[in-house]
Amino acid sequence: MINMLAGMTVAFALSLSAVSSHAMEPDKAAEEQAPEEELARQIILVFVGLGTELERVEHDNETSLALALEYGYRLNPRWVVGGIIETLGGATVRDILALVVGSYHLTPELYLALGAGVENTETSTDFVVRLGVGYIFEVGDGYEIVPAFNLDLVERGRVTLVYGAAVGKSF
Repeated sequence: MINMLAGMTVAFALSLSAVSSHAMEPDKAAEEQAPEEELARQIILVFVGLGTELERVEHDNETSLALALEYGYRLNPRWVVGGIIETLGGATVRDILALVVGSYHLTPELYLALGAGVENTETSTDFVVRLGVGYIFEVGDGYEIVPAFNLDLVERGRVTLVYGAAVGKSF
């Protein structure tokens, strides 16, 4: 399972790298627009969703409430780096997950994310790789609603699906 985890992580990183090379090319459409507005560099979000450990699904409904606090810093219109602190309640028994995440915006709204961090449970602390996708809906005055879908690949072969929506403010 560790080999599969490593392979998926490398494949995702390579695809993210290939897409990012396109970001280095000048954006002619953006250059032709009227004066550029100031880019809001920081964003804070509160995420509420559900988390499911996939190998447990066939036994019982092991879906739990997921809560997270997310911070992001926009390096430019395409790249965001930040961190996530997340917890899952109930049967999944994830006390806390701490991640450093980078995301690449394919469009101003649609992004892919790749993160790494640690998961602390009652019995162990494990390395985690997160793969994610999300879509940003701007609702005015710097506020955003962001539905997201994440796949956490955990060191001991566990896979956790985390999905929901975040509400945040850019500044």
